[in-house]
Amino acid sequence: MAVEASSSNGVVAELEKELLKIRPHVNSGLAHQKTPANLLIALEATFAEQGTQQSPVAYFAALVTTLEQTIQKESPKPSIEDSAILPAVLYLLALVIPFVPSTVLRSNLSTLLPVVAPLFPVVHDQAPPLRSLIGVYASLIPSLDAARLSTPQLPQSYASVLELTMDPRPKVRKKAQETVSKILGSPPPPTTKHPYLEQSADYIMGILKAVEKGTVHGKSHDSSAEVGIWCCTLIKSIAGLWPESHLSDLVNSVLRLPRLFSPFLTSQSFELLSALLVTPTFGSASSHLPIILSTLMSSPPSPSAPVVAQSWLEAVENTMVAFARADPQARSEQLPNTWKVIWNWLKVEDAATRAATEKCLVALARYCIAPANIEQGVDAARSGDQKKYDKAVLGGIINLCTTSMQALPYAHSISSLLRVLTSLMSRLRYRPQPSNTANEGRHPSAAEVLLPELVQLVGQLRAEKHFEHRDRADEVLGMAIEVMGPKAFLQLLPLKILPSELDGPKDEGRAFLLPLLGNRITNTTLGHFVQYFVPLSEKLFDLHSTAEENNKMVEAKIWEACIDQVWACLKGYCEAPTDLTTAFTTPFAQLLTRLLYSHPSLRPPILRAFQALLRSTTSLASSATPSAEMSQSFGIDKAQAQKHLAFIKSIAGNMLSVLFNVFGSVPSDGRGMVGDVISGWLSIAEPKEIEATYTKVITLLKKNASTLTPTSTPVVHTMLDLLILLVPNLTPLTASALCALTLDDNSNLLNSTDATIQKKAYRITSRLFEDRKVELSTEDVEALVTRLENNTTSVTSGSKRDRLHLLASAVDLLPETSLHHISLLLPEAILGTKEVGEKARHEAFDLLVCMGKKMQKGGIVRRAEIDGMEEDDTQAEANIEEFLTMMAAGLAGASPHMISATITSISRVLFEFKDAISEKMQSEVTSTIITFIRSNNREIVKSALGFVKVVIVSLPTSVTKPHLGELVPALLGWSHDHKNHFKSKVRHIFERMIRRFGWDVIWNAARDDDNGKFLLNLKKRKDRSNRKKAEKKDEHTDDDSDQEKDIHKSTSGNAFHDVLYGSESEDSDDEAQNTKQASNTTRPVKGKPKGEGARLRHDDDEPLDMLQGMSSHITTTNARKRRQPGEEADKFKNDEGTGRMIIDDETTAQETKDSNKRSQGDNVSARAYYEQMTSVDGFTRTATGAVKFHKDTKKRRAMEELDDDDDVEMADGTATKPHHPKKKKSIKLGQESKAKVSAHASGSGHPWLNSLTFDRRLVAI
Repeated sequence: MAVEASSSNGVVAELEKELLKIRPHVNSGLAHQKTPANLLIALEATFAEQGTQQSPVAYFAALVTTLEQTIQKESPKPSIEDSAILPAVLYLLALVIPFVPSTVLRSNLSTLLPVVAPLFPVVHDQAPPLRSLIGVYASLIPSLDAARLSTPQLPQSYASVLELTMDPRPKVRKKAQETVSKILGSPPPPTTKHPYLEQSADYIMGILKAVEKGTVHGKSHDSSAEVGIWCCTLIKSIAGLWPESHLSDLVNSVLRLPRLFSPFLTSQSFELLSALLVTPTFGSASSHLPIILSTLMSSPPSPSAPVVAQSWLEAVENTMVAFARADPQARSEQLPNTWKVIWNWLKVEDAATRAATEKCLVALARYCIAPANIEQGVDAARSGDQKKYDKAVLGGIINLCTTSMQALPYAHSISSLLRVLTSLMSRLRYRPQPSNTANEGRHPSAAEVLLPELVQLVGQLRAEKHFEHRDRADEVLGMAIEVMGPKAFLQLLPLKILPSELDGPKDEGRAFLLPLLGNRITNTTLGHFVQYFVPLSEKLFDLHSTAEENNKMVEAKIWEACIDQVWACLKGYCEAPTDLTTAFTTPFAQLLTRLLYSHPSLRPPILRAFQALLRSTTSLASSATPSAEMSQSFGIDKAQAQKHLAFIKSIAGNMLSVLFNVFGSVPSDGRGMVGDVISGWLSIAEPKEIEATYTKVITLLKKNASTLTPTSTPVVHTMLDLLILLVPNLTPLTASALCALTLDDNSNLLNSTDATIQKKAYRITSRLFEDRKVELSTEDVEALVTRLENNTTSVTSGSKRDRLHLLASAVDLLPETSLHHISLLLPEAILGTKEVGEKARHEAFDLLVCMGKKMQKGGIVRRAEIDGMEEDDTQAEANIEEFLTMMAAGLAGASPHMISATITSISRVLFEFKDAISEKMQSEVTSTIITFIRSNNREIVKSALGFVKVVIVSLPTSVTKPHLGELVPALLGWSHDHKNHFKSKVRHIFERMIRRFGWDVIWNAARDDDNGKFLLNLKKRKDRSNRKKAEKKDEHTDDDSDQEKDIHKSTSGNAFHDVLYGSESEDSDDEAQNTKQASNTTRPVKGKPKGEGARLRHDDDEPLDMLQGMSSHITTTNARKRRQPGEEADKFKNDEGTGRMIIDDETTAQETKDSNKRSQGDNVSARAYYEQMTSVDGFTRTATGAVKFHKDTKKRRAMEELDDDDDVEMADGTATKPHHPKKKKSIKLGQESKAKVSAHASGSGHPWLNSLTFDRRLVAI
């Protein structure tokens, strides 16, 4: 029932939001806006007189009655002018009917249908009422069941809507097509196909046939093509619903539409064909695929028609993909010719057409290359027979890619070529088994055999200095690394990082491959890293040391970066390595150990490698994938995966020892990654290894914890951190011993004066109970809780979070007969909600919820065990209301801090358990907290305002409405208090209340209050905001009337915190949104100017080869001349003896003119800022953001006058003279502007120089 009520309230709110946009138009000068608004106001006045609630059903009934009376009154021909009642009623009815329940529509069908069905011929000539009538059927028919769809007049009405889908009026046609799509997409259950579908298909096919013959209602050829476009648009909207019985006829008709030679109709037919090909029902028409492909390939569009070409390319793509699903053999036969035809479209100039071509080729490479084609190409390449290779499907494709990469016609399409090559590379990850080898080991991928030349070519392009498509080249090379493996890839493109490996001074090597290798290596042989990268890193270490010895710090930094990138590759080698047992040798393990100890910068990549090794090995060992499939995919079968897991288990003890040492040497704030790796190794270690490790840690802890010294304290911290990591893997016996140690008073852990030790001890204890590692009896639980109750005074602030977490675990363990402990722990939980640390506050709220759930389960509260109630021998039954009563005792606290914390805690509990608390208790709590709103203490009032927020949002209106008479005046008392943001908080609360209860209810509660003007101002702000929203929607109605974007506010993931802290005033949100939109409209649009495309770049120092390597000479950057290095130095003279430049004090007129041109834009902006900060008309902003205008003082006017004079007199570099007032010259009529121009032209033009000149004059004076 609560869910239904909430849904009903949501529907009413949505309808109110729509009606709110209509009411302001009562004073509009447009009749079609004013009449619906007046009618709506009249209906609502009638509702108020009759005491009827304004619900969707009430509006619907009133509008149907009004419509019926209007038709009878104006019969036989009702008026449909803009000021008439009939269009207004239809408009409001179309607006209201989507919110009316389906049961109401079905029960009133016999009343509604005879009224609206005869209106089609009446309103046919007026588009607005016709659209409204169509909108009524858009909501009416989908709500009906199968039996009512055959009601008399309903099929005829649907036929009228169907005919309007071909109406020449765009808005009417669009509305009708949307209605048909909605109706057919909502079949009555339990059917899956709408009864009107066959009727619709027959009508549409009749229109298509008439279009083919050019006989659509006697229209001309051009008009018939236009109707064909409308028909294609309608079919696209219902393509997924099209009946299979009409699919073949539809395909044949669509294929004949291009014969009409209408470019737009041809484009629409291709788009329709693409939409049909991707539908699941097209399998019944798969026999038409050869005909479709043949028709498409035989009539390619002209490159001069890019829109048609893009639609055609999409149709070819979807046809080939459908071929791949239906007939793989036919797909392989059609692929070579189709690939060649599509490939030629990469030569076109239009960028959108090239993008469509790229998309088509990517799909062909991904879906249409069969394993048989790959095996054929690999066998041909291995045979060495070039003719056989060229005849193979893949041979022709790869040859075409290779020649096009260096051909001039494809130079501007190099980006698309690289994307296609990436897709082709990904498809060739298939590993065919050679015919002359046994099925053992992992065979090389097809890309290793077929694409080495292309990989080398892309590598050469990527190394070019001016190559612009490096990101796309990196995608190709990255995919090659992933598919081929690093070993085969580096044989094709060696790194050449070392100076001895470079071919000459111009050879820059391929260091750019290192990041690609680190990101793309996976599932390969770890031995390759040991054999290739380890020796390379040693040589790089030597180069780094030599550079540091020679004090070449920049060079040393370069080698250090290379070393880091080399070791970053280790993570990929450790992801499912195929040779783990043979490659991870003792020398390699010792090397890793040395690096962990001596090179802190290499710890992260090595630790990430360990994480990848543990994760991938355990995943493969526990996988349910069949062994043969696993071997084919990963090169490892199930038995090998088990061996790898056993191997890493065998070295877990040694690795843990090394990592523990590293963990102790790392500062406490940098132990996160090391701890994660230790946890990973502990998860696979043998129990005896874990037990031995635990014993060592406990021994060191006890040894150093007995007497804390500056030397022993860090050791204790480290041991406690290690124990936290060990907890999830301890046996129950060991966990019990650890729990006894932390709770023991002699261990001095929970009572330690060291805040860090105490915090970690609480964390260990809470983890033990959280993971259920320790089982306690009833006596032990009570002893634990009593121990925690008596330990309150020694708790440090840093331990509060973990202590509260431990208390939550302990409360969960309490027996039903010992719930009096909750009352003893409750003050600490309440005060915890006011902690400074956010995490501690969250734990306090969670503890309160945990206590509430424990009380809700039932039990006994022995009041005699509670402090201050020793004389009360009664026992209370545990429930959530008893828990609230316990909490309410804090409202009588001696300090405002305690009262405020209690109110916040009650808010949290009331929000969590509102459904379990009776309305009587909710009302009592609400009335009690409302009295605190009038408190003089701001801390208490702040919490009380938060409680009011929770009450308004969470509790039913029947509980909160009776308290409005007391609540509203209390809130208005703080409506003008800006301190602590009380005014904005109160405003937001009233906005919520008005939305929940309505304006009249809130105003009646505050009518006699002196602060009632605050509510009137709030209503004006809200109405103004609604008007702006309505105006914006009206502006975009014609363009996109049905697409409304909901702006979702960010949430914290906690519903209570979103209600209490995360919401702001809607008006402020609207203002911020308006400001953002205004700033977006004023921001200049950045983009590539029209007319700039690809061009050739010619370098002066090398000849331009037009036949080969053209890809690196293509550029799309601005063709303006770039400044060359040293270009400005040619303007200065040189001293013949020293070679130094001689810079004269005076510049030539031309240089001054050029510099003025370059700085003109900067001077304007700087001058505007300077005048704003100094002039009489300027202003500044205070710390609160308020505008403060400058005063028009005598001193400021004098400063401005002197500043204007400075621009003229200090332009040259002459000495400053005392200022003498000059006689004002008379300016003849017409010369004033000329004088101003000359004065500004002779000045320096820079505001900061002007300011400096003015200061000098003050000194001189």
